[in-house]
Amino acid sequence: MVLLDYDALPIDENHRLGMEYLAAGEFFPAHEAWESAWRQSKGTPDEEFFKGLSQLGAGYTHYQRGNPAG
Repeated sequence: MVLLDYDALPIDENHRLGMEYLAAGEFFPAHEAWESAWRQSKGTPDEEFFKGLSQLGAGYTHYQRGNPAG
């Protein structure tokens, strides 16, 4: 799997991609897209929202890989 340069994308595109990946069960790229959105939103009211979504993607990634304790 080739990952995009999420840091080069606007925050809205990263969020859209994160939701698309999540719906498709592609949790690692969802995490990566939301992690970039989190970095892009530092110091804004959306920072904690994107942090939580990034952690959601990471948690599902660990679970999918057989590591439920993450």
